Amino acid sequence: MTLRPPPPSRAAPWLAQPGLGPQPLVLGGLAHERGFVVAASAEARALGVIEGKSLDQAQQVAPSAIFQPVDEHATARVRARLLSTLHGITSEVAAADEPGYAFLQLDGLTLRWPDRARLLPEIARRVEASIAGPPAIGVAGTLFVSQLWAARAITG
Repeated sequence: MTLRPPPPSRAAPWLAQPGLGPQPLVLGGLAHERGFVVAASAEARALGVIEGKSLDQAQQVAPSAIFQPVDEHATARVRARLLSTLHGITSEVAAADEPGYAFLQLDGLTLRWPDRARLLPEIARRVEASIAGPPAIGVAGTLFVSQLWAARAITG
């Protein structure tokens, strides 16, 4: 199984500062700096901010957004929190090279979770509670195919 949670860099500010609330947030640097959007909140994406857009362009389409650099330490804490949550389900967890993705081996869980239809929502619920965002999950017979499903899956 492949799990694709929201980008850890996007979850980090809200976990570090719960008072931010639902508002446009752009991560990648300050608005006046040269650089690119690394992650954006749902509110900023609704205004037209997308990952890879220049910070200047992001400020033009979302002038009310809050611009912040990516907090690498907070992002690392979110990744660790995610992996810890997943280890609570199975010890067979591996972090992927692509930030945020995680792989889980579910074969050994048959006795503990005989009904896979209940297992996947439970994994999603625990991840969302842990990092404040719903994951996309891809399940398949091979790791490669599960990655494809997770990449195409819609979160929530």
